Amino acid sequence: MLSEVETFLKSLNGTRVIYIPNRGNAGDSFIAHATYQLFDRMNLDYEIGSQQGNYPGATLICAGGGNLIRPYTNMISFLKRNLNTWRQLVILPHSVRDYADTLGQLGANSFVFCREQPSFEFMKKAAPKANIFLSHDLAFGCNFFETKRQIALRPAGDIFNKVILSRNAKRLVRAIYYSVANIRDPQVLNAVRTDIEKTDFQIPFPNIDLSQAFAADDMGPVSSLHATYWLMRFINRFQVIVTNRLHIGIMSAMLGREVSFYDNSYGKNRDVFTHSLARFKNVEWHTNLPS
Repeated sequence: MLSEVETFLKSLNGTRVIYIPNRGNAGDSFIAHATYQLFDRMNLDYEIGSQQGNYPGATLICAGGGNLIRPYTNMISFLKRNLNTWRQLVILPHSVRDYADTLGQLGANSFVFCREQPSFEFMKKAAPKANIFLSHDLAFGCNFFETKRQIALRPAGDIFNKVILSRNAKRLVRAIYYSVANIRDPQVLNAVRTDIEKTDFQIPFPNIDLSQAFAADDMGPVSSLHATYWLMRFINRFQVIVTNRLHIGIMSAMLGREVSFYDNSYGKNRDVFTHSLARFKNVEWHTNLPS
């Protein structure tokens, strides 16, 4: 059975579309990788654009994620610059909390997929003329067997010849991996966020903010493939994952790890858990921070 997004994308067969990736961390790479897999399954004819671009008359597909929330400005700046010059606008499953003034100008040729109920309700109110759908984060559609197959098909020297992770991140991953693997409990991975969406969660030791550490230099197909693959391999070394990173939680759940899952600063983790992750018996939601 096709998902809401797949059903819609099927209607675009024969249409040349422009995919606008969302710059971000390894969680965004995971979404991007799952999106490229989806496009390939749907035989979608696409080219990759940029959030800095202008595309009058095009069918635009904006990446899923959580960029329509202050203080993030990448996607809303792109939408303002291209507002209603597009043939069609598609926003893949997103969390939306802000920018109602701009989103309210979306018309009947705009199609917005929300990845949880509060975003769906926000968009229905903010953009009454647009087409609003409730869906699931696209990362849930990632096929890890296909990811491994894609990696196996890459040239032998690919990992060495392409800059798939930032130089600082590669050094960080090498350094922290050994401390995480050998200090205290080698079965438990603490992956607590340290960025703008952090909470009062007391950062445990050792801790590695995986989404930052594995952040790729770009969101193209090759970089997203490698970032997803190596993130997957890293997580698979542990049995228990403690995190308030949404896509670390999603990937860990899909890989069958035991997940202790906490909220981020504005509640998207709670909302995605309620809508999508609660069906995973290996994910335990925590309403309170650990003592």
